[in-house]
Amino acid sequence: MIQPYRIWFIGDSSASGIGLGREVFPRRVATLAAEGGHGPVRAVNCAVPGFTSTDAAALVRDIAGTGGLGAGSAVVLYLGNNEQAASRYKGRYSGLTRWRRALKSLMPETNGGGVVRWGRGGLHFEPDPAEAATANTVEDFLFNMRQVLKVVHLAGGRAVVVVPSANKRFPHGVGLPNAPWFKAAHSTDRISDFIRQWYDPDGGVVGGLYRGILALEKGRYGLAQEFCVEAARADAPAVRAAAANNAAVALAGLGRVDEARRTLERAAVEHPLYAPIYLDNVARILRVQGRDGGADEADRAAFHADTSLYRVKDEGREALKLAAQESGAAIVDVDALAGGGGFVDYCHPTPDLHGRIAGAVMEALCDDLPRAGGECGYERWLVSPDAFSGRCGSLLDYYQIDRGEADPEGVFCTFMETSRVDVPEEDFLAEAIIGFTRSALEHPLFGFGEDLMAMPPQYWFEMLSFPEFHTYRILAVYLDMLERAGEGGMLAEYPGFDFSAAAYRDLVLMKRKRPLQRPVSTSPAYAARLVQSLRRYLRDRARFAIDPEARRRTVIYWYTRESFRYGTQSRTSMLFDVWSYERAMEALLAACAIWRAADEGALFEAGRRQARLLAEHVIGLVAALDEGTPARDVDAVSARFLAEFDVGLGQLVCTAKREAS
Repeated sequence: MIQPYRIWFIGDSSASGIGLGREVFPRRVATLAAEGGHGPVRAVNCAVPGFTSTDAAALVRDIAGTGGLGAGSAVVLYLGNNEQAASRYKGRYSGLTRWRRALKSLMPETNGGGVVRWGRGGLHFEPDPAEAATANTVEDFLFNMRQVLKVVHLAGGRAVVVVPSANKRFPHGVGLPNAPWFKAAHSTDRISDFIRQWYDPDGGVVGGLYRGILALEKGRYGLAQEFCVEAARADAPAVRAAAANNAAVALAGLGRVDEARRTLERAAVEHPLYAPIYLDNVARILRVQGRDGGADEADRAAFHADTSLYRVKDEGREALKLAAQESGAAIVDVDALAGGGGFVDYCHPTPDLHGRIAGAVMEALCDDLPRAGGECGYERWLVSPDAFSGRCGSLLDYYQIDRGEADPEGVFCTFMETSRVDVPEEDFLAEAIIGFTRSALEHPLFGFGEDLMAMPPQYWFEMLSFPEFHTYRILAVYLDMLERAGEGGMLAEYPGFDFSAAAYRDLVLMKRKRPLQRPVSTSPAYAARLVQSLRRYLRDRARFAIDPEARRRTVIYWYTRESFRYGTQSRTSMLFDVWSYERAMEALLAACAIWRAADEGALFEAGRRQARLLAEHVIGLVAALDEGTPARDVDAVSARFLAEFDVGLGQLVCTAKREAS
């Protein structure tokens, strides 16, 4: 039997296929291989968000050590975005250093090596943030890439180096601590609503700062400046830093642009951590004045000063090309393929650019791939983002997914039935349960508390790591009900959506796939409550603002969530909150599953029509944004649609309640 030609994809979130990963270029390479008559071929996606050359050097040695590399294999590398970005320092890889790090992680005082916990999530104002280190220097990056390519060469494998490119037009500094509090000059973004979710805007050190932001968003620049001057007297350095920025934005709004620019330049000296944001605003102000030369210079300075976003710098790209040329590896330059665009955010390619990258990689490997017939398959490896350290065997270990079971359902129910509303800060378990509850109640499935109590979490990772996994498992049951009733593939005609039971089971990252231990609710009364909850959910988000600037300023908050759900951030969803729309469609599909099981044909058809309307609306939003339609115009269309959609939901709620009674 002929062994398949293995293509190992090692990279960061731009190549990651953790979630559904329909658009990522590694999966597309497998598809192109099959279409080109090649086989057998096995594409293995080892890319993971946060990966660096230090991690890749460790991983490629592990693959070579198990015989995974040889004459019948290739390694495709997509690295560089995380090297000069904020992180704990990783440095040059060596086996001895890795052994020392692994040994150190076993010592109790290291807390298991500092494994990251993802519980409640959200934004936290840091009054005095420290400047973060970067993962690697350019010299470290070059050293590690030489090591990686040397291992591949000695093993007899083929190497393809994909040289990433950065979106230099993306606003700078939005990943810095407290970045949402820094307003952008000459921008209509509205971040105040988002801030209110996480802070008490009327008290504490951020009260005056918040009032200044609110005044800016209402165009009351004089009042905004007064609030910012007041906030600039705060003791907290970060409050003073944001106040200086927002005061300059207010000055620009008043037409005092030279004074605004000087304020920002002084602030960049006083608060160097926030220099990328200040310089970005300087560029915005100069560009409005028609001083494009000065704006370009400020923009370049902001880009190179910004380590908060995961973007490869020019010197990193040159280091990659040098290492590839020295080893004789094939080079795929994303910059040449992108043509100055092709990104949905700061570094992640659009689906179209993923396709072009896949084509270029396929061209580089075409002569090496077999044509002996056989399957061209695709699989993913859940590698730890800290592969270099030797601490964690997999992504599941890194995020503490699949912990031991100790009746989390009972712990949750007991807590919810007996606990106080206020929770001591030191009570980690209580905080985790409250974080899970808040997350679950954001979904229309659990819009009423009793419905969450009826379908509680059953695994610790649902409360301590990723609360949405609990929702996905329940949705998979409802979608399976539709498929068994012959109604599978609902909304399958709309590209970009996959509401299949298999897709949702696949989203739940576990070592062992386990079914729900108790049945979901199939009561028509619950279906009626579900649609009622959905109506309230949409009303609470009635604006659904198509606001790219606000979305960009919260991009780091969404980073891991969207990477885990979609496999990569290469979606137009980065320009608006498509996840909330998908939640609405999920709720309607769950109600449809109940009505189909109860033989309520009229309700089922009405629910399906509403779900299709939502899907068509989202596709229309994506198309309009892709065509460059101004966000304000798209937002107006969306507001009109949601108002009409609410009327249809109201009729559906009335009918569902009447039938349930």
